[in-house]
Amino acid sequence: MNTAFKQYKKWFANPYFLLALCLIIFFTTSVVFFLLWNIASLIFLALKVNLFSGFVNPTGISAMIGAGFNWGLFVPVMTTLSRIGYILVLLFVGFKSWRKIYDIRVSFVDLNKGTKGTSRFTTFSEVKEQFVKVPLSNEIYSGPAGVPIIMDPDRKHVYIDTTSTNRKVNGATQSGKTQAYSYPAIDLNIRAEIPDTMIINDLKGSMSKMTLGNKLAKKRFNISVLNFIDPKNSIRYNPFHQVWTYVSHGMDAQAEKEIGAVAYTHIYEKNQQDPKWNDGAIATFSAISLILVRFAKKYHQPKWLNPTAFMDLVVSYAVADDNGNNVLDAYIRSFPSTDPIRLLYNPAAIATRKQRESFYMILSTTMTNMYANENIRYMTSGMDVDFVKLAYPDKIANGKLAKPTMLFVVFPEGDKAYAKLMTTFYTQMISAQAQAAARSSSGKFDRRIHFLLEEVFNIPPIPDLETTLNVGLERGHVFSMIYQLEKQAKMTYGEDRADVVLGGAGLSYFIMSDDDKDLNAWSDSLGKSTVIGLNRSGDLLDTDKSYTEMEDQRDLLFSDELGLLLPGEWVVRRRKFRQDLENNPVRPRPIFAKYKSEMVNGKEKLTPETNMSFAYQYLFSDERFNNHLTMDELDYRENLDKDFEGNKIDRKISIEDLSIPHDLFEATVKCALGKPDDEDYALNQSNLMLIEKRMREEQLTKEEVEENTILRRKEKIRREQENLEKSELKKQEKLFNQSLKEAVLSNQQRSNMPVVPNSLGALIVDVFVGSKREELVELIQSQFPRNADEKFTEISNLQYVRQLQDYLEHNLGTSAKDKDFKAKLNHLINKDVTLTN
Repeated sequence: MNTAFKQYKKWFANPYFLLALCLIIFFTTSVVFFLLWNIASLIFLALKVNLFSGFVNPTGISAMIGAGFNWGLFVPVMTTLSRIGYILVLLFVGFKSWRKIYDIRVSFVDLNKGTKGTSRFTTFSEVKEQFVKVPLSNEIYSGPAGVPIIMDPDRKHVYIDTTSTNRKVNGATQSGKTQAYSYPAIDLNIRAEIPDTMIINDLKGSMSKMTLGNKLAKKRFNISVLNFIDPKNSIRYNPFHQVWTYVSHGMDAQAEKEIGAVAYTHIYEKNQQDPKWNDGAIATFSAISLILVRFAKKYHQPKWLNPTAFMDLVVSYAVADDNGNNVLDAYIRSFPSTDPIRLLYNPAAIATRKQRESFYMILSTTMTNMYANENIRYMTSGMDVDFVKLAYPDKIANGKLAKPTMLFVVFPEGDKAYAKLMTTFYTQMISAQAQAAARSSSGKFDRRIHFLLEEVFNIPPIPDLETTLNVGLERGHVFSMIYQLEKQAKMTYGEDRADVVLGGAGLSYFIMSDDDKDLNAWSDSLGKSTVIGLNRSGDLLDTDKSYTEMEDQRDLLFSDELGLLLPGEWVVRRRKFRQDLENNPVRPRPIFAKYKSEMVNGKEKLTPETNMSFAYQYLFSDERFNNHLTMDELDYRENLDKDFEGNKIDRKISIEDLSIPHDLFEATVKCALGKPDDEDYALNQSNLMLIEKRMREEQLTKEEVEENTILRRKEKIRREQENLEKSELKKQEKLFNQSLKEAVLSNQQRSNMPVVPNSLGALIVDVFVGSKREELVELIQSQFPRNADEKFTEISNLQYVRQLQDYLEHNLGTSAKDKDFKAKLNHLINKDVTLTN
């Protein structure tokens, strides 16, 4: 990095220095003037006296001045003549001095007026006034969650940004962006007093695995994992579930809109030259989806609304016959022209037969490639995440919100087989939450949602992301977009959309880039600064050289300097951060988290100062994020039934279980395509009614079986609980009887001297009174329900009865049961019991 030319001489141009110089000149002039004036006055006086005496006597002058130092010479003698002379001298000295002082001011004043740029980095004192300081230790800190900005030089604290601002992090591969930004951001959210719900793009699953080893995270958060590496070991996500949510609430129009969104994310190809292929395939997808909705709604089977059922319909009934016709096409065309299914299908209906065949081929290829795999069918067979509850969690006691969620989306590196499904996931989540906010009274989420999207431009584009980035902050959507190159944004979103997406981030981080365009763009964005350049001229060996100072311009950081950032260093550019912690306006200058650099013996010495610490240096080392288990050893599945030992029971998923029964669909199609005057029309109608009746009976039977299974399970649990209680009672009885036996033996061996018993068994035995034996046994059994009767023996020494009474008074508790026992015992003892020695 460059070293600025220090303008130390500017202090000579400081107004206070110049004022002091003026005072010194004034004071010196005054002292010299009055000294000379007094001396001249004395000499004149002596000459005047000697003149009248007729001769000059130097000895007399010396005597008048004095042989030693005379302070009186400095005392001003103010006469009319001295005043005039003093004023004239001051005017003369002032006239001569002001030009010299002006020359000093002009010669030494700081030339840097920011003429060629005023950009500079935020000073650390300004950072302390503008950002929240939190410890790095595993402590919960007050206030909302934030992301790291710069380290404190003590290396024990970090300054964070807690505002609702979108962020982007530009870091090439192996730049440490995950270690410096992602893990610390997760840790800061875990420790925040007011945490966010976090949705985290997790490449290869390392962050989810490590977070599951964080004890504080497991205590304060619901941690879920949507696992595209191993979809069977994952929470379930059904892209059609949101459609059913709208249908079940009577929001049919919204359901059709959601179907269109699912169709777009599944089918749309940006590289398609002719838009009719995208439009026709999307229309076909939407119409078939609405058919699934009709069947699911009519037969109360929401499980039929899933990708597997869609794929089954396409594979089974979209195969063209010799004439180029297929069952699905014919069935859709049988609907009235005003039916929503027919309206959605219209772009495909008006196409040629060969074009429609292409549309169905696109559908078949897309759905088969995505959902033919057994594991992905398992993942999409149900829904384990409620999008709306992520933003509006349930409220518990005292109005507090339930636990926030950390949802990790694990995806494989380089494998984009399920990329479209992941895009659909994000699209539906954002849309559902935005609509929930629009329907709420405040228009804001109860809990802020932070999307930490690593490798954001390595997944297909999220529709309307640019809109969400710019308008979603108000409701509570905050994004951290982490990527390698800005070129990736343009490849994924296109030139114009990429600029809007990247421009939606109010906080930008630069760590490293391998692209010169990124380096140049960042250098330009940091702005220009004005520096003082020093020119030296003269002969090579001449010591008398001339120097010239002038303003010059330079980038705050040149592109090559950005390329030389050290590990842990980053530059933060903030365009929308304009207030400090006291809400005072501030200029949003960039921040440089860096090492302290010194030259020692001609070598650069680097000392950690405000540069960032990596996660492995403090998060992994203190076991805060640590999990020695592999992904295969972790179980991410949720909402599974459990056996009696608490083990999860795996789901059995088949295409037949998830799809519309073929006989039902075929009977429905025949009835739809038939005409009342056809010979087979009545037969088809009758067949359909029989199938529907059979289905209702099967459904009732299934419900009864499920109900009986639940009852049997409850009965088994009850019996196991009873056996457990009996076993515990027997164990306690055995211990009690042993205590009684030991107490009896101890009582028989001790002397006649009164001894306070030291065990409950001995106390019970010593309470025994012949005539009250049955009452006492009954009383003991009411307090200790065991078969103690056969363990009592005749013991005549009754002095311990009172000791037992005293013991119980001081040692039994205050519960209702203890009080009742003491009352019964006191009544029994005081009821004609005679004590003997």
